[in-house]
Amino acid sequence: MEEEGEKKEGIDPVFDVNVIKFVKGKAYFRQVIKVLDKTLPVEGYLTFMTCDDHQCLPPKDVEFNFTFSEMAVAPVSANTDLANYPLSHISIEKTQIDFDCGDPSATTATASSWWWIFVLGFGGGLLALLTPCVFPMLPLTVGYFTKNSATQAQGLRNALIYGLSIIVIYVTLGLLITGVFGADALNLLSTNAWFNIFFGVLFIVFALSFFGLFELNLPSSWANQSDNLSRKGGLVGIFFMAFTLSLVSFSCTGPIIGTLLVETATGDGPTILGRIPLGPLMGMLGFSTALALPFALFAAFPSWLKSLPKSGGWMSDVKVTLGFLEMALALKFLSTADLTEGWKFLPYEAFLAVWIICALGLALYFLGFLKFPVNYDKPQRTPAKSGLGLASLALLAYLSMGFQYSDVSKTFVTPSLLSGIAPPAGHSYIYPNDCPLNLNCFKDYEKGVAHAQQYKKPILLDFTGHGCVNCRKMEDNVWSEEGVYELLRDEYVIISLYVDDREKLETPYRSAIDGTTRRMVGNKWADFQFLHFGVQSQPYYVLLSPDGKVLNQPVAYTPNVKDYTTFLTCGIEQYKK
Repeated sequence: MEEEGEKKEGIDPVFDVNVIKFVKGKAYFRQVIKVLDKTLPVEGYLTFMTCDDHQCLPPKDVEFNFTFSEMAVAPVSANTDLANYPLSHISIEKTQIDFDCGDPSATTATASSWWWIFVLGFGGGLLALLTPCVFPMLPLTVGYFTKNSATQAQGLRNALIYGLSIIVIYVTLGLLITGVFGADALNLLSTNAWFNIFFGVLFIVFALSFFGLFELNLPSSWANQSDNLSRKGGLVGIFFMAFTLSLVSFSCTGPIIGTLLVETATGDGPTILGRIPLGPLMGMLGFSTALALPFALFAAFPSWLKSLPKSGGWMSDVKVTLGFLEMALALKFLSTADLTEGWKFLPYEAFLAVWIICALGLALYFLGFLKFPVNYDKPQRTPAKSGLGLASLALLAYLSMGFQYSDVSKTFVTPSLLSGIAPPAGHSYIYPNDCPLNLNCFKDYEKGVAHAQQYKKPILLDFTGHGCVNCRKMEDNVWSEEGVYELLRDEYVIISLYVDDREKLETPYRSAIDGTTRRMVGNKWADFQFLHFGVQSQPYYVLLSPDGKVLNQPVAYTPNVKDYTTFLTCGIEQYKK
């Protein structure tokens, strides 16, 4: 047996024996065998154990089984054939990469930036600040600190502690939710149909609450108990004042927090302790910072309170606006469920029509033609509201452009605002297309490779997903651009592998990654991506020659058209060499 990889050998202090460890990257085990009977399968199993500095997992056996006829197709690597993986006979070889034609990987953007998530959360906090549950608390709370403090410095200190308490409470909330469910469970939100339907319905409930049909409140006993503790004074009292604010404002902040946690917890991203996604924590930090900042600022400069607008009907306008926004966002989750299961109950036309109706509803509301239970009186038309009404009509006109027909893609053109949110334009009843932009594509690896070998063309291996936002953005905003589209259409064979495809496999298999049974087509492509490239995020683009050689450095989400064009042309040049 030949072993290759980055190894470390020595006396293990735990077991007190000489141990060989593979400490980084992949390990390869090669064994030369002589086949005496080609009709019999080659069977066996491999036992392994994995540890870190704190713990070890129990030893595990993984079986392999392949026939001589499969071996004749291509060499079988031990690292890709540990558990009867359906594509175990495929060999992908990394060639010497020539970077003279450019390396766009340096400019590849990650699927989600921490600071963009922080900004998203900060914006949500500003919206929550303008709601009827929070805004009236500003003068009351700041007045309490200024009147009950011996000096201005003490009032400022107490207000800062109050603001920090708000931040601690909301960040802890995000930590608890994501810590209990974990990154893997929350990532199901982006692929599992029933999770998506649940959150779609939940967002509709949030919207109806914002419209004033009912109130979402936590038990009053919680708020009463927290309020009693806030009267103790000192640091404990200030903390529970902040906690009381969090509880009584739940009917306004809950839907915003729910949206934030769901949106930032889906997809791949950095984690803490390998389990807790960092995205939701950054989002909650941004949200709570925006919520806490005004309390500290107005305590430091009490005279600023006079410049604040008075509480009134405008806060109801904020809630109605958020209601329409939640209603529109609900469709994103319902659409993901529809795409992954292939039901087609929410095609592109229906999705766009509902968004147009939401924009029309906002326009009619701001122009004074609609009233909701949250409004005490009939909405009055003011210059500001008229301006918002006209802006909503402009949004309606912009969304309506999504029904334009493209002679290139032979279907509708997705508006940039809806790219990644709406289903693909080809998910249509009127102009259906199975592949993005009406390009020729294969959704099975082996069929695509056979086509590439027949026509002697390089391959664009596109690891994607029905629920992948950045995948849709790449297709709508990069693949459609002049130069890129022609390269994809004329020079490459596109193989799009959907890692969240819920179609059942004819024969389930046991994964070489974690030993669990895989039953869906998407599981096969996800394992294929990880086993060969060590990556689990989408989109992920790999350029291959028809015989399985990687032509250049694979890239992930690359929104810069010039960089993506360089990536494609570099692959063609390498293939010709």
